Amino acid sequence: MKKIGLLGGMGPESTIEYYEGIINAFKASNDGKPDYPDIIIYSLNLSKVLGKMRASDNKGAIDYLAAKLRKLEDAGSDFIAMTANTDPY
Repeated sequence: MKKIGLLGGMGPESTIEYYEGIINAFKASNDGKPDYPDIIIYSLNLSKVLGKMRASDNKGAIDYLAAKLRKLEDAGSDFIAMTANTDPY
């Protein structure tokens, strides 16, 4: 089975939603059997990303995100999802 990497922290609430959604979808597809996928979550510090963006340091923000993606890759993730959502309200 593939190992899932989640880059979280860009809204802790969205990280929880992604995790729950994956687990619930997996349970539904396996008739509720408790055989869950391997999931690695790296929760980054959103304040660092936003600080770099506010300072117009887009390269710094990209480098920071890329370093965290590499951490998930190094941990053995077969693919990665960035757990973020927006609320227009």
